Amino acid sequence: ITRGQDLNKAVELAQRAQQLAPENAPVLDTLGQLLVAAGDAKTGYAHLQRAAELAPADPDIQLHWGKALLQQGRASEARPVLQGLVSRAPDSAQAKEAAQLLKKPAPKP
Repeated sequence: ITRGQDLNKAVELAQRAQQLAPENAPVLDTLGQLLVAAGDAKTGYAHLQRAAELAPADPDIQLHWGKALLQQGRASEARPVLQGLVSRAPDSAQAKEAAQLLKKPAPKP
């Protein structure tokens, strides 16, 4: 769900879920990703950051946060997030994706 009305509906549903469970990391992660996709990057990144704080061992959430940091041009902050993911679960799909992201040159601010 990443286009038009479907995306708007997904955001609405995720916002409702967040109202019911305001400190639920997977809900915040989902809402954050949807808001970024919908063009509200600032709010989306805030939700992704909170999700990462609440679930430091969740590989999906940490990968999403690391990617969000890279998208914001904050590579120096993204590196430890992605490196931690690789060191904690080196054989996971998330760690493999994180390792690929770490190989790319840092975008210039």
